Amino acid sequence: MTNSIAPRPKPLFKGAPAKRQRAAPSHQSDPYPENTSFQTLSFGKKILPQLEKIHYALSNEKGQELVQSLTQAQTSDLHLGFACWLNFDIIAKTNVPRAIICDIDTDMIALFNTLRSCVIEANTIDEFIDLFWNQLEKTKDFVGLPGIDYEFVDNKEKFAKKVKSIGWLSDETQFKYIKSLYSEGKIIHRNVDITDKDAFKQLAQWKNDQNANFHTVYTSNIPEWLYQSNGGLKKLETNMREILDTHTTVLTAFKDTANHELGPTLHKETGRHPQLPYARH
Repeated sequence: MTNSIAPRPKPLFKGAPAKRQRAAPSHQSDPYPENTSFQTLSFGKKILPQLEKIHYALSNEKGQELVQSLTQAQTSDLHLGFACWLNFDIIAKTNVPRAIICDIDTDMIALFNTLRSCVIEANTIDEFIDLFWNQLEKTKDFVGLPGIDYEFVDNKEKFAKKVKSIGWLSDETQFKYIKSLYSEGKIIHRNVDITDKDAFKQLAQWKNDQNANFHTVYTSNIPEWLYQSNGGLKKLETNMREILDTHTTVLTAFKDTANHELGPTLHKETGRHPQLPYARH
């Protein structure tokens, strides 16, 4: 990869499943067993698709430093998140003991699984960056990753500089915490639609059976995409009611009213979703 590659003018944002190509799940066995506490979880699908195409990996939200204000999790707490990178920042900052990371797109599940294998194999942040970027370069038509406000990360040096500047890859202790959770099967991946009512009822029942609570929930900028769907926002609101507790901190991203040409800004609120009922910005 070189800097001569022209950036894409408008990279695909998170949460646009209609534009994504689905990768066929593989039938290989999972080399990374999940923690026994997840054995009774019926929520979405556990799949093992091959990594073939990258839509995004980095989070494009402005204001990601908001994660640093999150409180520490309790031993019975969980994290639930959609999309990719910011979930690991949240997990590492709060020391939440278990996490479920989800997406509707099987290509993204393949990316999560690849990231997991690279984290487990690597002993340091630099080793992980080498392993992960090499895997990305092997995918079809890969030319780089979109970032904040349409910036484009098109080589490993840019990638390393960006991911080491803030979040879980800025500190070896945080990286090792993510590595320990993955090694113990305490971060799992699920292919699920955030508007699936039955899936969230099952998740709520499992949570109650576990005497657990969601310390944090991250929905990326999915509500901005659901605004364009038929009834999707109402379904999301119903599903959030199923799982949120009074102490749950919900993080979401939406564009500021002043400038729709820029990427979304991260927001958080405790006990409710900041965008529900939804207000178009």
